[in-house]
Amino acid sequence: MTIGIGDDCAVLEPTAGHRVLATTDLLLEDIHFRRRYAAPKDIGWKSMAVNLSDVAAMGGRPRWALVALACPHETTLDEVEAFYAGARDLASRHAVVIVGGDTTASPAGWLVNVTLLGEAVSPVLRSGARAGDVIAVTGPLGRSAAGLAVLERSSAPGGIDAAILADVTSAHLRPMPRVAEGQWLGAAGVVGAMIDLSDGLATDLGHIAEESGVHCRVEIERMPISPATGCSEHSSRATTLRGRFQLLA
Repeated sequence: MTIGIGDDCAVLEPTAGHRVLATTDLLLEDIHFRRRYAAPKDIGWKSMAVNLSDVAAMGGRPRWALVALACPHETTLDEVEAFYAGARDLASRHAVVIVGGDTTASPAGWLVNVTLLGEAVSPVLRSGARAGDVIAVTGPLGRSAAGLAVLERSSAPGGIDAAILADVTSAHLRPMPRVAEGQWLGAAGVVGAMIDLSDGLATDLGHIAEESGVHCRVEIERMPISPATGCSEHSSRATTLRGRFQLLA
């Protein structure tokens, strides 16, 4: 970075021999988050996380972010500062610098837009899968979907350990993008295609299949479903949730 915040534009200097990656995500209140349960710091974190995940999915190194926020007139300065603190917290963990953005008023609800720029020597695309490839994920599935189901309830479900509830709700409110894993896989040179799973395994695997011109077969019993989505085999409610989130994952 040559010039950061303070001028009309940031001036950025990519690493020689690298290609620039660019991604952006728009998050709307009551579509992508609800302020009933998502604190401003959670919203800032998640808005950064979804973009970091896109760069990770191409084996890239995230570097610079631009963050735009629109919020209603009654929003307090403390809430705005908490939002940016959440975005900075996650960005700093991956050496990402916020180099600009904008703030403005919204007639109703919060609106967040983050643009993230990164670099990669050889970006891993969705279109590189070939017949015979193994389908793999970098961690267990279902925690975020389970967390959303819990958060959408009017009250916490009974009979489930508080630590498990905290685990799944945290997975939804503050997801951890797989940046290190993406860079490692990209550098290994043996991965044909990658994608982030923000829309769920079934949907995103379908994107790889379409872009690569292949068919995919998933053996449900071999999917690494997070134990937290099942909680206890002796709880009828938990068993129902487990089946539901196997489908959602």
